[in-house]
Amino acid sequence: MNTIEDQLISIYPDLRKEAFYLTKNNQDADDLAQDVCIDIISNPKGYRYISSFKAYCLTVLKNTFKDNLRRFINRMRASEVQLKDTHGTAVNDIYDKRASDNIKHKELLEKVFEAINTLPDKQRSILLLHAYGSKYKTIADAMGVNIGVVSSSIHRARITLNKLIKYD
Repeated sequence: MNTIEDQLISIYPDLRKEAFYLTKNNQDADDLAQDVCIDIISNPKGYRYISSFKAYCLTVLKNTFKDNLRRFINRMRASEVQLKDTHGTAVNDIYDKRASDNIKHKELLEKVFEAINTLPDKQRSILLLHAYGSKYKTIADAMGVNIGVVSSSIHRARITLNKLIKYD
């Protein structure tokens, strides 16, 4: 019978392929697939009652991806709280580097921060995840909603932000 390491080597290309499908990034896919291999090797008893080792590994991969995404979402929420508390300081830090920038840009950025903070929590989280480059499917999986909810939340958030931010 093959060892767990041998079985992982044989299915690693499939793990890597699925990891890339989830992350859409080569480096993140490599990291995710390697993390899963380490988890499986360090906990060999987890596989005990599963009939297909490949199915077990792909399940661990998907669950690890979701856990990582949830951690990312929680960090985003924590940074939103910090943004609420210190958005003026953050804006000043950005613009201290470019003292020659127009004051209107600073005011617009402040309006954007204030407008984003007025959005409902779920809508704000979905919008920020999308703004940071997450795909609709990834956001939907992490938030436990369907893609239609993600799409409509982003659409409603954009409409709300356009109404709240007056462009001069």
